[in-house]
Amino acid sequence: MSKYLFIGAHVDDVQLSCGGTIHKLTKGSLRDNEVWVVTMSSWYDKGNLTQEFINSLTDLGVINYQIHDFTVRHFGNERQRILDLFITLKDLKFDYIFTHSSADFHQDHAIIGQESIRAFKNSNLYTYTAPWNQRTITKNHFFNLSTYDIEGKINSLKCFESQSHRQYMAPKYIMSDIKVNGLISGSEYSEGFEVINQVI
Repeated sequence: MSKYLFIGAHVDDVQLSCGGTIHKLTKGSLRDNEVWVVTMSSWYDKGNLTQEFINSLTDLGVINYQIHDFTVRHFGNERQRILDLFITLKDLKFDYIFTHSSADFHQDHAIIGQESIRAFKNSNLYTYTAPWNQRTITKNHFFNLSTYDIEGKINSLKCFESQSHRQYMAPKYIMSDIKVNGLISGSEYSEGFEVINQVI
């Protein structure tokens, strides 16, 4: 069993880019791993999405999570506090860490990516981003997904009822992204990540 940490700036970031992978690690073919999810803020569009976040993790089979109170779009003012938090997470000794790319267009995502690299630079570290927030990310590490994993991802995103109007929440978009990653990786369905550091 391995110990995984997934970090998201906002409540739905991890589920959008890593939901299928998490499902695979908790309920799918790689199940029985210990998975943690950390969200840096539960507020979005002036609403507190804590319960939707918890419901989505329950659907994914995640029981270990943290919810923090950083202000959306103002993470740049909180760099040191974010770094200090990540340094405390190192004490939990995760085997694999997934976080935002520092090249992400969204300012909160980019800051989380930058501070993650500072804190976890000697760990097995992988980054993710959504297609609408990047142009140049290299995906070179993939998790192949089953239809069971995809169903788990889609169901977890349905928990975000307050965000259901967003185009990227539509199942047809989620499937198209999974298929494109599958095409890149030479499989039918997958989620893709960029390796920042990998120690074997």
